[in-house]
Amino acid sequence: MNDSKHSIQHFSKPESAEISIIIQGAVADCTAEVIAKLRLILPQAEIILSTWEGQAVLSCHADQIVLSKDPGNFVQNHKIKGAGHFNNANRQIVSSIAGLKAASRKYALKTRTDIFIEKNEWLNIFGKYDEHTPPSIFNKRLLICNYYSRNPRIFPLPFHWGDWVFFGETCDLIDVFDIPLMDGDDRVWFEINERSNLLFSDNINRYLPEQWILSSFLRKHMNLNFDTFYDASKINVIITERFFTENTVILDIEQWGINFVKYNPNRYKDKSTILHFKDWLVLYKRYVLHKKGISWLMYLGRGILWRVIHYCFRPLFVIVLSKLGIKEKVRLFLNRDKAQVDKN
Repeated sequence: MNDSKHSIQHFSKPESAEISIIIQGAVADCTAEVIAKLRLILPQAEIILSTWEGQAVLSCHADQIVLSKDPGNFVQNHKIKGAGHFNNANRQIVSSIAGLKAASRKYALKTRTDIFIEKNEWLNIFGKYDEHTPPSIFNKRLLICNYYSRNPRIFPLPFHWGDWVFFGETCDLIDVFDIPLMDGDDRVWFEINERSNLLFSDNINRYLPEQWILSSFLRKHMNLNFDTFYDASKINVIITERFFTENTVILDIEQWGINFVKYNPNRYKDKSTILHFKDWLVLYKRYVLHKKGISWLMYLGRGILWRVIHYCFRPLFVIVLSKLGIKEKVRLFLNRDKAQVDKN
């Protein structure tokens, strides 16, 4: 680990000339515009487009273009059509690590070919919380996004972080994505193994993409007893919360200035299940500053309340809709702002 972990040091935010931007995934209709926007907010940054062989890259004016063989996706859920049908973990791993290894700057922003980042004020937060207590794994806490960093006390998906954008030291992000691909039995786990939880009952993969990436990385640094995607044991919940506070800062999409044209977050279904920046501050006080207080009690109480809503009232609501024959219509209405994102 870096010697800076043993002393408190003041830190100035990175300049754009110190940053490599890795834009990973399939080239979208908006990718050229995404690159142009990033050049406006980080004018001296190195821009690397990491995509697949055969992609149309002529209009994408990046400083480097890294082409990889597409590892493809695989079915995650046989019944859901759209964004939840396929698991794209391997695509994200391959294109991210290829782009990161091509980077020449100390810091890296890992984003997608279909995400607009409209401002750079999030740079003011990077390093701010390291001045009191340095991270336990990384050199500097990574900046990540609240969508979809799940609150494991509400939605029992531990080790599920938002993977839309990352910012940190390049060496730290290489460590994150230098992991195995999801392969073999893990792809079809629940076709050959029994499940003991009805959460996402039609999912057949052992882990969700975000969980595979984070848990695979963490296994390089610690022992995890994490059997399947719904293994939300008390210790896994605590490890997840500690990791988020000791090694990341969770920023809201508004703080990032994110405009995701292909996947607008569904506020009705998901807002209550994710960790927002204000929640991260509560966890930071609890695990890093070792202060509980009223904010911690309110955080625990809110977790209990939303669990009751999600696991008592929501199933009853689904049963009623099914009996009325309108379950699918309501589901389509609630998911009307989601779009299929198959190649990132």
